[in-house]
Amino acid sequence: MTAIGNRIFAAGLLLAAALLAANFATAGPAPAAPGVTGIIVKFKAASPLRRRALSAADAAELATTAGMPIAAARAMSGSRQVLRLESTISRTEAEAVAARLSLHPDVEYAVADGRKVPHLTPNDELFGFQWNYTDAIAGIDLSPAWDITTGTTSVVIAIVDTGSRPHPDAGISLPGYNFISDAFTANGDGRGPDPTDTGDGVSAADVASHPDLTPSTSSWHGEAVAGLAGAISNNGFGIAGVDWNARLVHARVLGKGGGIDSDILDGINWVAGMHVPGVPDNPNPAQIINLSLGGGGACDAAYQDTFDTLIAAGKVIVVSAGNDGADVANTSPANCMGVITVAATARTGARASYSNFGSAPGAIALAAPGGDGAMTDQILSLSNLGQYAPGVESYAWKQGTSFAAPQVSAVAALMLSVNPGLAPSQVAQILRNTSRGFPAGTGDDCLPVRCGAGLLDAYAAVLFARQMAAPALAPQAGWWASPNMSGVGFTIEVQGNHLLMGSYLYDDSGKSIWYAAGPGAINGETYLGSLMFYGGGQTLTGSYRPASFAGTAGDVALSFASPTQGTLTWPGGTLAIQRYDFGPGGASATPPAGTPEAGWWWAPSEGGRGYAIEVQGGTMLIAGYMYDTLGNPVWYLSGPAPMTDASTYQGQWQLYANGPSLTGSPRTPQLFNASAGALVIQFTSNTTANLTLPDGRQVAIQRYRY
Repeated sequence: MTAIGNRIFAAGLLLAAALLAANFATAGPAPAAPGVTGIIVKFKAASPLRRRALSAADAAELATTAGMPIAAARAMSGSRQVLRLESTISRTEAEAVAARLSLHPDVEYAVADGRKVPHLTPNDELFGFQWNYTDAIAGIDLSPAWDITTGTTSVVIAIVDTGSRPHPDAGISLPGYNFISDAFTANGDGRGPDPTDTGDGVSAADVASHPDLTPSTSSWHGEAVAGLAGAISNNGFGIAGVDWNARLVHARVLGKGGGIDSDILDGINWVAGMHVPGVPDNPNPAQIINLSLGGGGACDAAYQDTFDTLIAAGKVIVVSAGNDGADVANTSPANCMGVITVAATARTGARASYSNFGSAPGAIALAAPGGDGAMTDQILSLSNLGQYAPGVESYAWKQGTSFAAPQVSAVAALMLSVNPGLAPSQVAQILRNTSRGFPAGTGDDCLPVRCGAGLLDAYAAVLFARQMAAPALAPQAGWWASPNMSGVGFTIEVQGNHLLMGSYLYDDSGKSIWYAAGPGAINGETYLGSLMFYGGGQTLTGSYRPASFAGTAGDVALSFASPTQGTLTWPGGTLAIQRYDFGPGGASATPPAGTPEAGWWWAPSEGGRGYAIEVQGGTMLIAGYMYDTLGNPVWYLSGPAPMTDASTYQGQWQLYANGPSLTGSPRTPQLFNASAGALVIQFTSNTTANLTLPDGRQVAIQRYRY
């Protein structure tokens, strides 16, 4: 790709338009799955329940563990049984029941007897030609992603390109803007509120007046890019877009001969919601900005400054790698830092012959289908039959990294539809980490450095994004207790959708002991994991020594009826748990600004020892989980006690003993050592602090992010 003057050419190898007609049947939208009526259970090999038909008494005993009435339904293959529920319940509720049943001593595992449906397939008549969505080797595995989400109108994708066209299959378009400042390049009046693509074709007459240009017909490039991102889908004709519901906003920055950097930068800033002098602000700022354009040279300060600002503001920027078959290091803005640079693959999964590549790790983020070779091995999208001026709206086969990039942009939009809180860096990381490995033996195999981390996998990316999302009913972070078991405490926190729980109780000899569960994913409102214990780690005083995993004490299931109420099932049985109120206003009071965050804290240099901290109304309760001199896990408590001031806590570590064990009878704990050592915490922010230990040593601690 070469620059002429200071102009930038649209990245894409555009082939002649081919108006397509097809009439073939595809399945319509899959029906919504109903609730769950049963649980599949496999009993352990040694269990007598595995070798006999379940009796009413067996079912009643299992129902006690399940927490709801169940009955035996039938035996099935694989030494499994189907248990019938008394009524139809949601999938989330069924998974919670299965999690509790999994803790029964006779049960190897239990799962909800869910329902599968055909993958969602749009009825667009040309969908069968869109191999890039579904091909087993080189497609992006889009159909199962659509089973999770088809997008949301709350996400806006910006198409910074040649402008929009009123195609009957075009997606949901918001008011855009034409940023081309030169009337000749704009093929019209220049800057103004109409982003319509009037054509970028260069005629012989144009070359006569502008000899630096090369003759070409109009590309209708922005129309094709937008069609892949968000064409109207499941409407019975035409093609399907990757995201069925995202809204599109066009900034027209490319015309005859491309576009100049100043226009492009203004267009990028405008779609992001930034102010551009002389232009009304964009009322619909985009979260995702697609740049299927590029030119030669390094990433200059103007582009990098723009991208740094927008990424910091939460914008995801996707850029095509370019079509020179050369090192992307020499193509801007694909070589800028922080953007998601996309290479193109052929239908075989090989690097497309034209696609730029990386010579340094991370130069290319990932690859997506861009097409190569025969017409039907290219990418089908929206187009126009006009050679220079607009003609009949149509469809065309095209190839180029320009058409790989919008598929990535739209998958990012699907990700944000299930997890709106994702930061740009997280979107990029998920896209890379969930990408598929490239096929081998293609003749021009993609390698991780040349073509990025892998091939775009829409399903894996959307699924992972959803798994990272906070559950709809997340428990409050902080201290929890059971009204049925005095002397036992829990600290629970959820980050994203991953839960981490600490349990503070006693061993059979009466010594304090702690267990950890997680971090692990919450499925719906249910967490299922193991109680783990560690040994050999750092004592309250003395030099640092690392801890090591020592084993598990059994399985644990947590389900939540509200942010402050839950049910814990573990080796000791099933307990109701609730938030623990210990300070003025309790756990429900809104903490003042600057209050230390409730949850897990640690010193990164001292893995294996940490602290559970919460402040309620100026009163602090802290547990230190660490080890005794023999390497056994032990916990100390300080508080609840008022803080000295808004940023300082002074107290004593206390050691308790002879309380309830994991599976033993209830016992009332006793204060064993009221002054195990002095404690001072000076908070420097709501996520950082300096902790002074009993030996006078100071440790910088911070919130633990997992």
